Amino acid sequence: MSSPALPKAPPPVRDDRLDRELLRLVAAQDSRALQHLYMEYHRRLLQFLSRLSSQRDALEEAINDTFWIVWRKAPEFRGDSRVSTWIMGIAWRCALTLEAIDVAAPVPIVD
Repeated sequence: MSSPALPKAPPPVRDDRLDRELLRLVAAQDSRALQHLYMEYHRRLLQFLSRLSSQRDALEEAINDTFWIVWRKAPEFRGDSRVSTWIMGIAWRCALTLEAIDVAAPVPIVD
């Protein structure tokens, strides 16, 4: 007799302390910190924004625009939310401004 399958655990929540430290370094114009944030968030943003478009180029453009804004606005981060929430909000607004957004069905992201 087999036991019932356990529910799948949600993915671990990223520690915001590391993101806050990276953002503090970005605010001090540390490009390595920005690169680290980019690498940590790229795939997540791609999956998140795929709700808006099936066009990979448009999504990549939105992500690049996002990190340009993060670079410029990091000193203005007030800390009222998690860094991830702040970055995701910027990404969403960037994607909505792109002409190529077609509001298509999500496209699976394959590495």
